[in-house]
Formats: sequence, C-alpha cells, structure tokens
Amino acid sequence: MKSITAVYLATLFYAFHYALPLYSESSYLETLVPDFAIGIIYSIAALISLGLTLKIGSFLNRWSNRRVLMGTAFLEAVSLVILAYSTSLTVSIIFFILHIVLLGAMYVGLNILVESVSEKENVGKIRGVYLTILNLGILTGPFFAAQLVGSGFALLFISAALCIVPMIYILYKHLDHLHEPRYIAPDLLESLARLKHFKDIRRIVFVQYILEFFWIIMIVYGPLYLIQNNILDLKTYLGVVIPIILIPFILLPYPLGRLADHKLGEKELLIFGILLMILGTTIFALLDTPLLITYIFALFVARLGASMVEEMSSSYFYKQVDHSQADLISIFTNTRNLALISGPLIGSVVLYTFSLQVVFFVLVGILVLSLAPIFKLHDTK
Repeated sequence: MKSITAVYLATLFYAFHYALPLYSESSYLETLVPDFAIGIIYSIAALISLGLTLKIGSFLNRWSNRRVLMGTAFLEAVSLVILAYSTSLTVSIIFFILHIVLLGAMYVGLNILVESVSEKENVGKIRGVYLTILNLGILTGPFFAAQLVGSGFALLFISAALCIVPMIYILYKHLDHLHEPRYIAPDLLESLARLKHFKDIRRIVFVQYILEFFWIIMIVYGPLYLIQNNILDLKTYLGVVIPIILIPFILLPYPLGRLADHKLGEKELLIFGILLMILGTTIFALLDTPLLITYIFALFVARLGASMVEEMSSSYFYKQVDHSQADLISIFTNTRNLALISGPLIGSVVLYTFSLQVVFFVLVGILVLSLAPIFKLHDTK
C-alpha cells in the first residue's frame, strides 16, 4: 500500500472514531454537571493538551511520530471503553478530560503524517483530499450515532473505540518505512519567539484559531441551544441536521485546494468564507421560529464558509512550512486547544449571566476580528 493511501485510510478511521460521539458529548456532560460547568471541563482538558502537545517535538524525536500516534490511539480506545462503563462521576470526568487530551495529540500526529508524505507543489490538492476524507467521517459519523444514541451513550463510546483498531493496524503495518526528520523541539517561549519572525504564519495561525473557536462554540452550544428551545431532539440533530450542514466539507476541499494551487490564492477565498460564517451565525442567533428548516439554512451557510476557511487556512499554512518544523505545526494545530480553553470559558461566563443566544452574538463579534489579519496576508498567487 502506498504511504499516502495508508495515511488517507488511517485518517478515515480516525474521523469515524472522532465523529461518532462528537455532537453528543455536551449532552453526555449535561447528564453529569450543570450547563455552565460543561465549558470548564472542556477548558481544563484543553489546557492539559496544550501543555503536552507544545512539547511534541521532544516526544517525536524520542519515539517517532508514528509510535507516538499509535500509543495515543491505544490510550484513547481504553479511555472510551472506560467512559462507556463508568458509573462514577469522578472517573467519568477524568477520562472525558483524558479523551479530549488524546484527541488533540492524535490530530497533531496526523497533520505531521500528512505533511511528511506531501510534495510542496501539490500541498493544496493533497490536503484537500485529506480534509475531504476527514470530513467524510465527520459527516457520516453523526448519522450512525443517531442510530446508536437511543441505547444510551455507552454504545457510542464503544463504537468509537472499535474504529481506532484498524487505524492502529494501518500505522503499524503500512507506515513503518517512513523516514522521519529530526524535529525542532524548542519550548513554548522559543516557539512563540520563532513565530514572531513569520508574520504571515502568525496571521494565518490567528485565523485558524478563530475557525477552531467557531467550531467549539457550535459543537458544544449549538445542539444544547436547539434542544433546550424545543426545535428538535438529539437524534434528529445527529441524523438529519449534521449530515446536511456538513455537505460542503465533502464537496469543496479538493476543488478549493486545486484552485488555490493553480488559479487563485487563498486570501480571497478566506475573506469570502469568513463573511459567510458571519452571515450564517448571525441568522442563527436572530431566528425566533419553530421551523427547523430555517435553522438548517443558517447552519449550512455558516458551515459553507467554514469549509472554505478550513481548506484555505490549512493550504496557506502548509505552503509556508515543512514537516521538520514540528514546533510551528504544533502551534497551528494547537489553536484547537486554545479555542477549547477560551471558547467554553467565555461560554460559561456568558451563560452564568445571559442566555445561550448571547453566546452566538459573541461568536459573531469574534469572527469579525479575523478579517483584519486576512487582509494583511501576502497571497500565494
């Protein structure tokens, strides 16, 4: 099996495992703790993950990216099984936090893996295929989750754990020959100091952070908002809404990647994508109707923009770095952890004083902030 094919297959199983419980996790936590505490749990997990993955270069130099990825995948499977059968509040919260930490580590490892098999002239196309496969799993996972959620959360966690098994096999059997460079492994302060010298990379990292902030707010608070306002139930959200609104993430990454490689640069598409995210989120926050189709439309528009930003941000960043720069890649992928820290904390503060609706107005304001660094980017075309 070719290396790139093996990476794509491993990505697909990772995506299935990631997506099965993804949109149910806030509902799972809601059975354990009050609404305002949900964000605190996510933020604690993200803070730990940030500390660990910013040291990723040291781990990779000692054990290699492939071995670290296999190890974290195994621990993730164990954590999910424990979550499935735990009857203790403390154990459930501890292993939920560990689950979020391991997800972050696996995501960093996969991105480094894709970078290691990519050619500079085809970065946009290769990452377009990678994101398409990733999003295919994220699109179909909630549909299967909707069939399982009626039996409780345990079956979701067990199914997600089983998806990791073929991923580990592929990493072990088909990617043992990859040459890995000596990774750059400075500490956090050194990494941030290096980032100061790369203005465009710094700007695209900020844009990626805003995108991840959008994701965490919509993933954690989107279903809670719709369910608490009696717009739909969790099964409808997973089985109907999510598969529809994530369609752009299947159809757009590859053609957008080719477009960024050969025709346009990323800058124009980033701007357009952010504007769509602002429009869709604003409509979603302003809606006051029981009609589900209107919420689906708003969420679809926002996801359409997010799919453009995801592909263009990724394509732009990986055209500026190579896979030996694990510190910069770690900072880029750790925007997810930064968003996981700040997003739920901001959500918790807002919820303590205001309603869920206000959370989405705050999100719109933050999306607007991301336009400034995009306009300053030096385009690749």
